[in-house]
Amino acid sequence: MRRGLFIVFLVVNFYTSIGQSNYEIAKVYFSKAERDMEKIDYQAAKVNFDKGLSKIDSIQKSRIAEMGTLIYYELKSYKEAKDFAKKYFQLSRSKTSETYKQMLELYVDIEEKLEKIEAEEKEEKRLKLMAEKEAKRIDSLKREWNAISDALSIHADTIFNFNTYGLAIFKKGNKYGLLNENGKVLIKPNLYENALTFEGVFLFVDKKRKGTKIYCYKSKEKEGFELPDIKSINSESSFFEAVLLPRGNQQLVAYLNNSADTFVFDLVNESFLRIKNIEGQLKAMKKADIIDKYDEDENTVKIYKTWYKLGGHLGGDIYTLYDQETKKLKGYLFGSSEISENENRVLFAEDIGYLGSFYKNKIQAQKRKNTSWYNILGEKVSKMKDAKGTYTNDVIIEKKDTGKYQLKKDGIVFLGDKKLQSLEDYLKENK
Repeated sequence: MRRGLFIVFLVVNFYTSIGQSNYEIAKVYFSKAERDMEKIDYQAAKVNFDKGLSKIDSIQKSRIAEMGTLIYYELKSYKEAKDFAKKYFQLSRSKTSETYKQMLELYVDIEEKLEKIEAEEKEEKRLKLMAEKEAKRIDSLKREWNAISDALSIHADTIFNFNTYGLAIFKKGNKYGLLNENGKVLIKPNLYENALTFEGVFLFVDKKRKGTKIYCYKSKEKEGFELPDIKSINSESSFFEAVLLPRGNQQLVAYLNNSADTFVFDLVNESFLRIKNIEGQLKAMKKADIIDKYDEDENTVKIYKTWYKLGGHLGGDIYTLYDQETKKLKGYLFGSSEISENENRVLFAEDIGYLGSFYKNKIQAQKRKNTSWYNILGEKVSKMKDAKGTYTNDVIIEKKDTGKYQLKKDGIVFLGDKKLQSLEDYLKENK
């Protein structure tokens, strides 16, 4: 029995000693905190004060609570300062002392600051909610604007510049189409793999190579038509070997396979042009020693000991020459009287390629992907300037980040009769 009581006494004495030891350590930290406060170093004071608090179970003296209130007040930690102030009032024995009065004033100040902080937090929360609501509204308007904008977009990989009549070729995938400056599609990009334009005339060919169909659209007249079926031109032909640029004289020159007749087409009358007065032409060339001999029944001529078939007249007294048997294009006869007797009158196709229609003293030569120009004498000259004119209206073609295209006039997006103002103006209008 006595032994049990002795053990209890030892345990109680042990914990009492520990408590006394911790309290003494806490006093040291509190003293250091007071010295820090005298130096107006409240951050250091807080560190020492908190260390002191950690050594005791609870605050038992009003001075310690007062110290905590002052430190946390100066550090603007008003909630903690309020808790320490409440503790001070619980422990303070003199409610008439000057310190008590000062603490009351400080408590009131803490309350006011907390109320102000609470009001500011409420206002901040209110403004945040308003901003979030406004952001959602703006996002909704942007989605709405983008949907309208997308509906007014032209789905194309490339749109080329407008010509003077406000027409432009556009490409989607590997197909070409035609649209006007209002965004109206005149030719859909679903049939033609090749497109040519020159001097206000557009040509669309169904294939990049060995085309079989040609569609012509004339800018000035704002009308188009499909050229005759290739079999109706020559039953033995199956494709065009070459299609040259349309010219301002409204003539098109193309070359058919298995044919010794050059396809010279009048785009105004939509008719095939043959050599006029062939007999008279042959006699005149023979008389002028341009050719050595001729056979008017076969439309053949002998030049420099070689017989050729005349395939067509390209204008400017320039004729196509074919091999009689193979029907292969061999070259061109430049029959102008301006060429002297000792000058060469024959240019070979293997050297210059295919020739187009002669107009304004120039004729196009196309050899593979290279284009050059010749005059009536068969001399190479400078590039022919496209007489399509300059686009003068103020419609702008703009490519979007999405890859789609839009038409703009005076900053307004439009397509046909539908319009869309800028996003900035749209948001202002829908406030």
